[in-house]
Amino acid sequence: MRNNVSDFYNNLASEYKSIFKDWDYSVKWQADCIDNIIMPQIYTQRNHTEILDCSCGIGTQAIGLALLGYKVHASDLSIKEIERAKLEAARLGAELSFSTADFRTLNKQIEGTFHVVISFDNSLTHLLKPEELQVTFNNINEKLVDNGLFVASIRDYDKFLEERPKILPPYVHDDQEGRRIVVQVWDWNDDDIYKVNQYITKQADQECSTICNSTFYRAITREEISEKLSTAGFYNIHWMMPEETGFYQPIVTARKL
Repeated sequence: MRNNVSDFYNNLASEYKSIFKDWDYSVKWQADCIDNIIMPQIYTQRNHTEILDCSCGIGTQAIGLALLGYKVHASDLSIKEIERAKLEAARLGAELSFSTADFRTLNKQIEGTFHVVISFDNSLTHLLKPEELQVTFNNINEKLVDNGLFVASIRDYDKFLEERPKILPPYVHDDQEGRRIVVQVWDWNDDDIYKVNQYITKQADQECSTICNSTFYRAITREEISEKLSTAGFYNIHWMMPEETGFYQPIVTARKL
């Protein structure tokens, strides 16, 4: 990899919630969106359904799903984000387990198998080499029970590869602590890898402070992901767009053969 992804998220862990207008609300809202996708496709009740969130961050999806009654194990590359996720889970009263793990060695680091594996918020595209993505899908397949379900979301790179935006619209959030402004500036390379420079500015009264963290992503098309899922032994690969799910990124679902 061109960068240390764990460093990016370790640095971001304490400020991750600043990206959201209301992180607690997002935990519930995202869990409801994912639940609406999962429940029609599984054959067990929530309290008997084991889910692995293999890119959990500070628990945005995993905690909400645990609060709905799923049996959740959450893993992430970032030690600091796992530490923060444990604190947030305790604060919200969610029962789930945590561990650190890398996509590329998931089959060795995570014990057991699961009915559902999820990876949301564009995490898969930190894998900058096509062969790393293939290894990851092979590992995810290995972590699923027979006919298990994989669910993931990525940015709409089919669109972004045409436009190659330099900057995304900023988020501006106001609350009792002041104003937060979140801006991403993208520096594109010729190989469809781009550097994200993320700026988080906080303003309270007349005082402002800004932090900047950077990391790399690879703009991966839906076609490439579908092909690699098929190669890894998945079938019934299906894409759902935001207008169908209400989620802000395209979502793919696939079944283990």
